[in-house]
Amino acid sequence: MRGKRLIIFAAALIVAIVFTVASIAPRRDSVRYHVDRLHYLRQPLYKDAPSALDAKGRPVDFADYFRFRTWRWYWRGGFNITKLIEEEEKHQQALIQLGYYERREFALTNRTIDAQFFAMVTNGVDGDSLWLHMDERKEKWFRVTARKVDMPLVEHSVIAFDTSKKQ
Repeated sequence: MRGKRLIIFAAALIVAIVFTVASIAPRRDSVRYHVDRLHYLRQPLYKDAPSALDAKGRPVDFADYFRFRTWRWYWRGGFNITKLIEEEEKHQQALIQLGYYERREFALTNRTIDAQFFAMVTNGVDGDSLWLHMDERKEKWFRVTARKVDMPLVEHSVIAFDTSKKQ
């Protein structure tokens, strides 16, 4: 009788835990999910890397295969920068479609992009929610992806930078 109660209690506890985890975890079509993924992808690629890699990008030390951080590194795609950029773009597009992010293109007329530009544009907004894309073939062009509420601040910063004199 006591064993039966213990089994019922354990089953109820497992159901409660599963329900709690399922209700707390963000849905894949939610803003929170995509923001969390972008925040994770922004971490350095080498953060979870094994201690040493061979020429093919595999861990040298056999023990690295049994470490959680190595498996997390593999899950992130190792040092594959192309995959990282594609995944970031996918989550940015999802946030644009959900109405949380906005994307705009700018072209400077009086100045070129330099270190002062980055300081001016990123000072007004949360750096984790601002994404800049530049094309090396277009010296004064760039694209900004940011939260909709931050975009007026970004636009103001860009105009202020472009109209100010270089120091």
